[in-house]
Amino acid sequence: DEAKTKELPIIVEEKFESLKKAKEVAKAFENLGIMQDIERAREKRQKRAGKGKRRGRRYKKRKSILVIVSKPKVPVIKAVRNFEGVDVVPAKLVNAELLAPGARAGRLSIITEPALKEL
Repeated sequence: DEAKTKELPIIVEEKFESLKKAKEVAKAFENLGIMQDIERAREKRQKRAGKGKRRGRRYKKRKSILVIVSKPKVPVIKAVRNFEGVDVVPAKLVNAELLAPGARAGRLSIITEPALKEL
């Protein structure tokens, strides 16, 4: 599957921040051609090595998409939090760990236009 988007990071309109339902966000991800990345993160769940299993951290989960929004209280935050491996963060709180989890650069990011102006 080849993604429909050609440029990275993906920049979306301000309307994306006002999406309230996970179904609406899933449709937007489908239109952008990035739903297969979320499916990949959902399927891959590994058992952790070592004592972390006994300390309540039995599984390691994959990271998927990073959504960067303009403000900390936009409706899309609640809509996106149910997707496996997807993180939503306001533009002011973006850091290197979110952009490159595990020191591996190149995480797929979606940035809204107002958040891009804030960065």
